[in-house]
Amino acid sequence: MGKRQRPLEGVEMKFWKNRKVFITGHTGFKGSWLSLWLNYLGADVTGYALEAPTNPSMFDVCDIGKDVNSIIADIRDINRLKTAFRKRKTGNSDTYGGTTAGKRIIQVSAGNLFNKCHGVL
Repeated sequence: MGKRQRPLEGVEMKFWKNRKVFITGHTGFKGSWLSLWLNYLGADVTGYALEAPTNPSMFDVCDIGKDVNSIIADIRDINRLKTAFRKRKTGNSDTYGGTTAGKRIIQVSAGNLFNKCHGVL
């Protein structure tokens, strides 16, 4: 039987430092964990989701909104989602702040917590 990996073993921690990451579903359980994890690794995280689905919720208990640019909205509103993503990518908004300065933004789905990124844009 092989040796079990420790948490974050094999994760290139430097990779996430100062990366702009856009997470859909950040108010749910997995999305909250992913937000905490990426924030810990130094990523600049924006989350886009509905209100937290439970009360209490991990999102509220851990006060994730203080460390993440949180956008409460419905992903089925495709125009609003595109606008939020575009503003986040280019930095053309006071709400989201900063610019990409030539860096790529990474979109991560909370549903694929540690498996893969949906794409690097």
